[in-house]
Amino acid sequence: MGTDTDLGDEATSDRLPRDKHSQAGAVGGVRSSKMKGVAARLFGLPNQIAIMDHLAEWMRQHLDARFASAQLYDPKLKRLRVVAQREFASGLLDQFGEMSITSGTICARAARVQLPILISDVTTDEDWVPFLSFSESAGFAGVLSIPLLSRAGALIGVTSCHFAGRAKPSGSEMKFAQASCEFASDAILEIRRVNGNRPA
Repeated sequence: MGTDTDLGDEATSDRLPRDKHSQAGAVGGVRSSKMKGVAARLFGLPNQIAIMDHLAEWMRQHLDARFASAQLYDPKLKRLRVVAQREFASGLLDQFGEMSITSGTICARAARVQLPILISDVTTDEDWVPFLSFSESAGFAGVLSIPLLSRAGALIGVTSCHFAGRAKPSGSEMKFAQASCEFASDAILEIRRVNGNRPA
C-alpha cells in the first residue's frame, strides 16, 4: 500500500528563517549566492502568476524533475487553481484546472496538511488510483508537492514537481526547494499588500 511521505519533521523543526537575507545565508556556501539571486528575481516579478510560473520552472530545474505545476489557493471556494505549468502537453492538465483541497491528489493533500508531501511512486499510492491514467499519459512516476504558506500559516498555493522515475530528493535539495517556496510566498504577499490584499 502506498503512503504519503510526510516531510513535516524536517520541514518544521529545521525550517529556514523567513527573512530573505538570513534565509539565503542559512543555505550556506555557494548556494547562498544562488538563493539571493532567486529572492531578487522573485521579488522583482510583476504579479502572482509570474512568480508562480518562475517558481515552477526553478523547482523543475533544481530537483531535476520532468514536469512542474503551480496553483494558487482560493480560500472562499477552498479550491486550488492551476496558474502555471512546465513541460506538460497542451490540454493534459485541463482536468486539474481547478480542484477542491479535499481531493485525493498529492497537491490537495499537501494543501490540507500544510506540509510537503512526497510520493516516490504514484503507482503504489491508493489515493492516486483515480488519476493513474493521467500520470501514465503524462509519463511520470514520483511527485513532490510543497505548499506555499504565509508566515502566519495561511495557505497561498502549492507547487508540484513530477519525476520521470522515483522521486528521491535529498535533504539539502528539500531545504533549497522549501526556501524558494518561502521566498515566493513572501513575494506574493507583498504584491497582495500593494494591490489591496487581492488573492489573485
